[in-house]
Amino acid sequence: MQIQGIRVKKRILVPAFLVVAMLGMVCRSYIRGSWADSQWLVPASAADGVHSQIYRTDQGRIVNRAAVVVTSPITRVRELITDSKRFGNLLPGIGELEIKSTGETNRIEGTWVTPWATVPLSVSVYQKDEGRTFTLGWEGTQAPFKANRGAWTLERIDEATTRVCAKADIGFFWYPDFLVRNFLLDHLLETLLNLRESLSTTPPGRSKE
Repeated sequence: MQIQGIRVKKRILVPAFLVVAMLGMVCRSYIRGSWADSQWLVPASAADGVHSQIYRTDQGRIVNRAAVVVTSPITRVRELITDSKRFGNLLPGIGELEIKSTGETNRIEGTWVTPWATVPLSVSVYQKDEGRTFTLGWEGTQAPFKANRGAWTLERIDEATTRVCAKADIGFFWYPDFLVRNFLLDHLLETLLNLRESLSTTPPGRSKE
């Protein structure tokens, strides 16, 4: 009878423990993907590493943002982020991309592998060069995205140092926003780590094999 009682307890306690653990993971994910900073985390030097955060804009939009300082001139960083052949080295999950030019508008089309599905990408891109800063932005509204916009922003600190910011405002029709933001926290962190590594190991003008 005692052994049978222990077995019954295990049948109850083990599933209950698993349910509590799952609820704990969901709560942690919800908090991590919902908490938004009101101030940007701005690295002052390369020693500060990569900052990845969820940020609430002055307009109330909640976006993902990551920043890093790299020891490369702004022209070198610009060359890297505007070379579509290198996107696969920088952006986790990005498949082969095609750039289509129609007058003053450029479009990028391809695929993106997310934790939930492989989704099609079709976004318009723009560039803005202001000398000390350079912006490469994108925007698209094609399903399954309800929002798909963001930008790379480069800021020249000195001749050999650049601050890089990657911002993404992305949402899917079928997935909770907090899950997407959780994913983007790690995605942007990995992207900037890849950028820093590519700048340190790839000669200018050449793609990393």
